[in-house]
Amino acid sequence: MDHNEQVPSVVDEIANGQGLTLAQAAKRFPRKREGKAVAPSTVSRWALCGVRRSDGATVRLECVRWSRTVYTSEPAIKRFLAALAAVDTTPAIVAPATGRAAERQRAEEAEALRRLGL
Repeated sequence: MDHNEQVPSVVDEIANGQGLTLAQAAKRFPRKREGKAVAPSTVSRWALCGVRRSDGATVRLECVRWSRTVYTSEPAIKRFLAALAAVDTTPAIVAPATGRAAERQRAEEAEALRRLGL
């Protein structure tokens, strides 16, 4: 990036008329399970707490509070989604299962190995 080129700011985007309340922003996301829309409280959590990616990094939705309303912008949503998509593709390490289901799985695996003569 050229040093003279500025990084887009959510404040500038809102000032240019691209501002969205969190309720409006929630409607920009695809519907989730069983056709349910993303709740404004979910978008608020993404702005305040962020979302942890599989590589451990936390990504927050850029927002600005003006008076009692929190605003974001369409470009900020796109940057947020792009940052979430930019994840290392190496598989996460999964902890071994515990409890009855794990015991049952180990027994099934042992039985399968016994049938194979191993």
